[in-house]
Amino acid sequence: MDTVTLYPGNLVRVVGRSYITLLVQPASLVVEPTLTRELERTRRKILTFLKTYGSAHLDLACHAAFPFAVTSELLYCLRENFLPESPWIAVADVLLSPWFESVGDDLYEMEPEVRSFLLQQLADDSRFGEPRLNELADFSTAYVGAKLPENPRATRDFGRDFEWIALACVRPGDAAREIGKRLRRAVAEGRDDQRQRWIDLLVGQEDVLGQLGLEPAFLLQEIDGLSSFPPLEPFEFEEGYFERVTDSNDRKDNIELQSFEFETARIVTGIEVPTKVSTHFDGVIQRSSGRAFQFVEILPNDVTLEMVAIPGGTFLMGAAEGEGRDSERPQHKVTVPDFFMGKYQVTQAQWRAVATGLPKIDRDLTPDPSNFKGDDRPVEQVNWYEAMEFCARLSEATGRDYRLPSEAEWEYACRAGTTTPFAFGETITPDLANYDGNFTYGNGPKGSYCEETTDVGSFPANAFGLYDMHGNVYEWCLDIWHDNYKDAPNDGSPWLDDEAEEKRTEKKAKEKRTESEKPRLLRGGSWGNIPKNCRSAYRYWYVPGNRNGNYGFRLCCSVARTLS
Repeated sequence: MDTVTLYPGNLVRVVGRSYITLLVQPASLVVEPTLTRELERTRRKILTFLKTYGSAHLDLACHAAFPFAVTSELLYCLRENFLPESPWIAVADVLLSPWFESVGDDLYEMEPEVRSFLLQQLADDSRFGEPRLNELADFSTAYVGAKLPENPRATRDFGRDFEWIALACVRPGDAAREIGKRLRRAVAEGRDDQRQRWIDLLVGQEDVLGQLGLEPAFLLQEIDGLSSFPPLEPFEFEEGYFERVTDSNDRKDNIELQSFEFETARIVTGIEVPTKVSTHFDGVIQRSSGRAFQFVEILPNDVTLEMVAIPGGTFLMGAAEGEGRDSERPQHKVTVPDFFMGKYQVTQAQWRAVATGLPKIDRDLTPDPSNFKGDDRPVEQVNWYEAMEFCARLSEATGRDYRLPSEAEWEYACRAGTTTPFAFGETITPDLANYDGNFTYGNGPKGSYCEETTDVGSFPANAFGLYDMHGNVYEWCLDIWHDNYKDAPNDGSPWLDDEAEEKRTEKKAKEKRTESEKPRLLRGGSWGNIPKNCRSAYRYWYVPGNRNGNYGFRLCCSVARTLS
């Protein structure tokens, strides 16, 4: 039996066997002339997928059809072991295909019709065929065996029937004996629930295995354990139905993520200048494409708001020695949970839609406060309390928890996995952000100075798919200003005192109260700032009741999600 080695990141490789993918086109998607309507729809789905993503993605989809359920990790493992030439993004594209459905915590099931079709495609493909099915069965068994002892979620998601289904696809005899043994044990111990689950398993998957000519493994009469069951008796029952109860949190739990592509950039020095890059200084701007996930909120007047999924993680918050000021230290580790952040700073069109289209919670909002006009420009001249009112109105209307980001969330999102002063590298140029280009940082170049805001999204995004995290307008955060990071939270939460925490609780939202004038955090720099004030670690404060043409904000949201 193959041994299993766990590598960092929990990828699993089956040692002692090499897998080679030939660079040829997949077998033609041919079905019998007398297609059923359902089969024709299935065929069209797969052809559309092939046309959209190409043969490498389809190969991975065929391999994903072998397990009866997959997680993103398992699909990455299948790619790593069987299709290493397939691009990593194919994992997300396959899971986001319309024939996959989320059925649990990072657990996905494929439509049975599509699954049968893809399994047949895998079996008929001259590059794969029966040898690949055997390899997949061995791998699946090894994967489950490696995961079950250590991972309770794997026990729940895979341990119920995963490995025996895999065996049944190529070793009917072994599967029948093992299932029979479990059936006898279930009967002997009086566990009717276990007995019924195994019966359902045998019957429910017969159609899938029939595509491969392996029906005998799933015919009840071939499982000798069934002979131990007591005789079946009829019973009567009263027919009923479930009626859905509408809950205010329904929308909150039903967000579907869509993938989107973006351009990002990185400033690199000390390399030979390639073609198609900017060369305004002693370095190059390397541009590349990225992909992330978002959901789109529809505001009044059909104005859209894009919220990007930010994966949680741990990072070093604050400036390193030799960079920045004492208020940006000490550097400290912070672990941030998953959250959503606005792809762009809140625009004037979005502000107007909420200010005029959603009911007042605590205060009036001026529909057009900005100094620099433009629907796609960031709103400015709004104070902290007005930004909070915007969040409160949107939360009330959608059932989601819209809010300002904590300072830790903001810096984590801005850095997007980097440790340099800027998300783009050691320095920054006016080609990458809107700030005062008469000044430089490090070995960066001088450049243009717009002297006003620019439309959001005018410059490349960072690696998370967020735009204008450096410059354009400062962004309000939830936190109260503290002079340094001594005793700062390390869990990504906002740093608040008791009074501030009470003010933002829902039960106090509509009560009359005296506003606190304790300074609030601002991050990101603005169109009127020198570049050092646009660094990822730079922090600034302002009185929350005051407005300024340099100050705007960006939304955050914590919400359940599914992929589609």
